[in-house]
Amino acid sequence: MPDTSVDPGPELTRLIAAVTDVPLADLTPDRSFTDLAGWSSHTALRLFTAVEDTFGVRLDLKTYLTTATVGGLAELTAAARRPEARR
Repeated sequence: MPDTSVDPGPELTRLIAAVTDVPLADLTPDRSFTDLAGWSSHTALRLFTAVEDTFGVRLDLKTYLTTATVGGLAELTAAARRPEARR
């Protein structure tokens, strides 16, 4: 399970804000995606694609869909960017 305390960093936070139309100030590491106004399965898939495209990573869809928070997505993205994940 991803660590929810990881700071998502400005680039990921801006990306989440752009996809979800949620103000940057509202996107803290412990913020749950299901608590975001307008969050839906469609938004989740748009964010999944945006993260993969922006960061040049491949995320496991099942793991992504169980990632509940902004910090969890930050950890998942960071893990996917590690050299050993690219094998």
